Amino acid sequence: MSERKYFAILTDIGQQKVSAFASGGEKVNITAFVVGDANGEYYTPTTDMTAIKNEVWRGVVSNADVVKDAQKVMRVSTVIPAEVNGFIVREMGLYDESGQLIAIGNTPPMPKVMLEEGVSTELNLSMRFAVKNTEALTFVTDPHTVIMTKDMLDTHNVDNHAHKELLDGKLDKTGGTITGNTTIQGNLKLKSSSSNYGNKINFGDGDDVHLYEVSDDKLEIKASNVDFVVSGNITKNGNTFGGKMTKNEIDNVMIGTGTGNSNTALGRNSLQNNTTGYNNTANGYCALQNNTTGNGNTANGFYALQNNTTGRYNTANGYYALEDNTTGYYNTANGCYALQNNTTGYGNTANGYFALYDLTSYNHCTGLGYNAQVTGSNQVQLGDSSVTVYAQKALVTRSDERDKIDIEDSPLGLNFILQLRPRKYRMNSREAYFEKGQERDFTATNDGSKAGKRPHYGLIAQEVKEVMNELGVDFAGYLDSKVDGGEDVLSLGYTEFIAPMIKAIQEQQQMIKELQKQIEELKK
Repeated sequence: MSERKYFAILTDIGQQKVSAFASGGEKVNITAFVVGDANGEYYTPTTDMTAIKNEVWRGVVSNADVVKDAQKVMRVSTVIPAEVNGFIVREMGLYDESGQLIAIGNTPPMPKVMLEEGVSTELNLSMRFAVKNTEALTFVTDPHTVIMTKDMLDTHNVDNHAHKELLDGKLDKTGGTITGNTTIQGNLKLKSSSSNYGNKINFGDGDDVHLYEVSDDKLEIKASNVDFVVSGNITKNGNTFGGKMTKNEIDNVMIGTGTGNSNTALGRNSLQNNTTGYNNTANGYCALQNNTTGNGNTANGFYALQNNTTGRYNTANGYYALEDNTTGYYNTANGCYALQNNTTGYGNTANGYFALYDLTSYNHCTGLGYNAQVTGSNQVQLGDSSVTVYAQKALVTRSDERDKIDIEDSPLGLNFILQLRPRKYRMNSREAYFEKGQERDFTATNDGSKAGKRPHYGLIAQEVKEVMNELGVDFAGYLDSKVDGGEDVLSLGYTEFIAPMIKAIQEQQQMIKELQKQIEELKK
C-alpha cells in the first residue's frame, strides 16, 4: 500500500506527556486548536515538529470523541467562525496550556472563504490521530475555559433533552407578539394539522409579503403588489448560489454575478469579473471568476479556470483544473488539479488527477493518466514513471515518401552501431522525488530510495551523444528537452536506431560474402 499523503499524528512531546500520565503524571490539557496555510506548500508532518509551519487562526476545541476504540483513534474538531478572513487551510495542530504542540496534521487545500452579507462561511475541521490512552487528554471547549474530559464532552453532546425541557417551560407557544430583535438558535417549526395547513410569517403590516406553509414539504413565498428581489445569497442544503438570481444583459443565465453576453454562470463568484467575454459557461465556486474578455470557455468545478482573463476556448473539468490559466487558449483539462499551473501555454490536453499539473507555458502537450508530466513543448506523456505501456498491436509510424524530402542512403551503419554501448541498469526517475506544489529541480541529487526493482537493458543518452560528436553527425534518436526551452532531460527514440541497424546488417552481410569468396579461392 502507498503511504498516506494526509494524516495527523502525536508529536514526540505529545507522546511523552501521554506516557507520563500512564505513569501517574498529570493529564494533558489541550487549550488551542490552531490552523495554518503552511506557507502555501504541501509538507509531510513529522513527530519532531514543535509548531505548525504558518499559523493563521487559533481557537478552541468544539468536540472530541473516540471513533475507533480498538485502535484508540481520537477525533478532535473545531469551527472557524464566519468573521475570520479567507485563507487556504493546509495544516492543523493541537497545543496544550504550556504552549507545546501535542498533535499535528496536514490536509488537502480547503478554502476558508471571506464573510459576505447573507453568507454563512463557518468552516468545520476535524483531525484524527492515534493515542494510547484517550483519558490522558482534556479539552478547553469555550472562551470561559471550561475544561472537559472526553466523557464529559460525550455527555454534553447527547444531552439535548434538558435543553428541550428548559425551552418548553419558558416559551408561551399559544400565541403572542415578539418585538425588537430576536435571535433563534436551532429549529423554528411552523406546524398545523396535516389536513389544515396555513401557518404563515408576515413581514410588515397586513399581507405585503409572507411565508406560507402549503404542505409537509412545500413553503410558498407570496407577495401582494410588490416585486420579489433576491439581493443576498440563496442557500440550499448548505450550498450557496451567488449574489443574485436574474436574467440580465443579453441571453445570460446567471446565478451568481457577471456581465457580457451568452454566458451561463452557476455558483458563487462564478464569472464575477467578466466584462465583454461571451459564450462562456462557469459552474462552481469561483469558476472563471477573473475572466474579463475571454470567450468560448467552459469551467466546471471548484476554482476551475479561476484566473483566466483573456484566454479563449479552454475547457476545464475538475477541482482546480486550469486554475492559474490567464491567456492560454485551446487547452483541455479533465481531472482534479489537471493543468492547474498552466498560465500561457496553449493547445494542451490533460486527462487525469494531477495530469500536466507542473506545465506552465509549454504548448501542444498531452498528458494521459495520473501525474502525467512532460519536460517540454510538443510532447505526449502516458502516465508517470511507474507506468508500463501496453498495446495489442505494433506502434505505427507514418512513413509515406510523399511526406519526406532530401531522401538518401543512411550514412549511419556498422561504424555507428559498433560504438554504442548496451547497458544494464535500474530506473531511478528524478520525478519520483518531486513534491507536489514545489519547483521541479532536475539538477537535484537523490538517494536512490525510490529506484525500480527490475533490471533494464538499453542505451545511455549521454553516451549516444558522445558517439554522435565523434562521428560528427546529427541523429534524431537523441532528444534534449532544453533545446526547445524545456527541462534538463535527455531522451532516446529507439525506433530511430532501426535504420542504422539495418544498414549495419547489410554491411556485415557484404563483408560475409567477400570473405566467403576469398575462402572459395583458397580452396582451389
